[in-house]
Amino acid sequence: MKRGTGLEETRIVRPVAVAVEGRDYLYTLLRQIKEDPDLQDVQLWDFKASGSGNLGRWLELFATLHGYRETIRAIGVIQDAEDDAQNAFRSAVQALTYVGLAAPARPMEITTSRPATGILLIPHNRPSGCLEHAVIEARQPQLPLRCAEQYLDCVGASTRNENWKAKVKVHSLIAASDNPAWTLSESMAGGMWDFTHPSLRVMKDFVRLLAQASGAP
Repeated sequence: MKRGTGLEETRIVRPVAVAVEGRDYLYTLLRQIKEDPDLQDVQLWDFKASGSGNLGRWLELFATLHGYRETIRAIGVIQDAEDDAQNAFRSAVQALTYVGLAAPARPMEITTSRPATGILLIPHNRPSGCLEHAVIEARQPQLPLRCAEQYLDCVGASTRNENWKAKVKVHSLIAASDNPAWTLSESMAGGMWDFTHPSLRVMKDFVRLLAQASGAP
């Protein structure tokens, strides 16, 4: 494929494709599934790395990859709920149906189609939000959340939206760690977040449902 698509030098090697919204999601999920023997049929893809950063465009490009029809048995999407989870879900559904795929009726549901499809919005079962909201919920208890909230007060965050505030809180917590220069992706391997917490574990639960629906072992 041409450079700039986000799919260059990448090929389909596993039957369960999970498209996630950015590198932070990649590292969050990879941390959870890479050692699980039941999820070795899963391949992660970053749909934001495509030229447009758009899920619909990424799906179009993905369907042109060699082995798509022969190999893919399930496609899942994991993305932020953003400012309105209902709108985010509708947008993901439209992207799936635009390329001729079946779409679930609600988040976390897996279709019985071939390929099976599913959509998960993070934070799960919330009206809005982003990955950082889930990360904050899963923080290790020693992390100084009160200090991060005080920092927001200092920078006059009252007029900012909640997603911006959540991102600032996460980076404030990272700045207070022994490795203040870490990105969120790097902090995933640093023991700052509890991957058994429901807010993060739901991603692995979703992938497991997708793999099971696909017929993967």
